[in-house]
Amino acid sequence: MTEDEKEKKSRQGRANRRCGHDWERKGAQIFRAHGMPARRGIQYRDGAEAPDVIVEGLPFFLEFKCGQRPSVRKTMAQVRKAAEGTGLMPAGIIRDKGMPEGEAYVVMMLSDFVDREQELRERLGDG
Repeated sequence: MTEDEKEKKSRQGRANRRCGHDWERKGAQIFRAHGMPARRGIQYRDGAEAPDVIVEGLPFFLEFKCGQRPSVRKTMAQVRKAAEGTGLMPAGIIRDKGMPEGEAYVVMMLSDFVDREQELRERLGDG
């Protein structure tokens, strides 16, 4: 790999990290705008210590991904591993770079979704 190729790859990596960090900040702002106390988790580590964004009262370990068509499978593999032993349900919040925040996707395991939905129905007396 030439020096120019290495520099280009390094610039792309910085840009991708910046996109991810910006998306985490924006995600926390979105939750706060809806009345949910939220903040970014511990950053610049492997992610195992804390979710990307911590939303008080939500039982989810949130992993935010932003990029050119981020991989749902890779995101879920990463968040499932990071959430192990936390008691929180792993969920990814994914958006394509350049797309509006409102067009983000929430992804989670079907089994977690069904469990959460069942808990909600029981709480509401519909279970």
